[in-house]
Amino acid sequence: MDVALILGLRVTGEPVVLKQDSPISVLEKEYGATIKKRSIKVASLEKRLESLKKVATEDFVRSFLLFTFGVFLFPNDNGTIDSRYLSLMEDLDRVPQFSWGSAVLEDLFNWFYKFKNDKKLTYMGSCLIFLQLWSYEHIDVARPSSLKCNLVFPRSYKWKNSSCRQREWFTPKFNELQGNQIVWKLEPTPEEAKIDIIKNLLEMQNVALEISSTSQYSTSNKDDMDGSIRDEAFRLDKQLIELDVSETDTIEDSVEVQEDNLELPSTPHYSCTNDTAGHEDCVRTKKLLEEQIAKLNKKIDKMKLKKECVLEDQVVKLNMEIDELRIENTTLKNQILSSNKLFDRMEEIVIEGTTSGTLSNVLILNEDEYLEDQNRATPFCKSI
Repeated sequence: MDVALILGLRVTGEPVVLKQDSPISVLEKEYGATIKKRSIKVASLEKRLESLKKVATEDFVRSFLLFTFGVFLFPNDNGTIDSRYLSLMEDLDRVPQFSWGSAVLEDLFNWFYKFKNDKKLTYMGSCLIFLQLWSYEHIDVARPSSLKCNLVFPRSYKWKNSSCRQREWFTPKFNELQGNQIVWKLEPTPEEAKIDIIKNLLEMQNVALEISSTSQYSTSNKDDMDGSIRDEAFRLDKQLIELDVSETDTIEDSVEVQEDNLELPSTPHYSCTNDTAGHEDCVRTKKLLEEQIAKLNKKIDKMKLKKECVLEDQVVKLNMEIDELRIENTTLKNQILSSNKLFDRMEEIVIEGTTSGTLSNVLILNEDEYLEDQNRATPFCKSI
């Protein structure tokens, strides 16, 4: 939101990607780039603009955009600009659709890390004017008065030029910084919210907020589902145990009843051993009992198999539901992390910079040099 409000650059849309393995284009060669050196000198772009005599041709527009990148949005320590930006300008109608604000912020982060980790580095590139304006919006230290301007967007128009100050003046101011001197989050005004760039960003933030809420709800539901699954599994196990006991009791009772209902010969015991007819009756009775027991055992096996199949199907369905919920939860979390990544990194840089003094060092800019560069670029800005 800060880049969009302060610089008026889009932070939604197509990402700005400079592919390392992309072949050099004819357009790059026209601007003096080579395979070994895919860069264009800012000084040569300035001369090119002067030779074009401010005629708004496609060549002039591309040259002016590259010049703006080299002196304002993506300046570096060698006075060049990457020629691969031309690959994004082959179709000039697509240029406004790229997320240039995100690219500026990414470049600023890269220079922050370089400046922090390389103690020998004396130059910091990237869009430092954004960092200065960002401090005006967020921190009430060395903040100049605002201009009375009819333009409400971007906010970079509203600040007057401030006088340069020494490090000795800044250091105690940051050490004594109070919470009421900090604006933690910039909010668009009603007028700004009507502008397409801000409107699209607000819509994206609302979508991210809905995803975040859905993710939290899904996580809560997942926990409830896990608990429900555990309860359901316990209940099924209990039912199965009861079923086993019930089936066993029922079968045993059935066997006892059938044994009682069998018409056994009422012969005395000795007839089964001494009498041939009695012996045959005993054999038939034993065989009949064995057949009945075999049938009952088959019935038991079928019921157990059916029970296992039902249980297995239920477990499979529950596991599938758990997997779907986990996948959904992971996807939503990744979307939220991706949408909040830039804000988290900016907050981390600000906190580290405030505590270590890096931010105060970066804010001490050579404004005279910036104004000189700005004056040099002004005629071309007016022509556009």
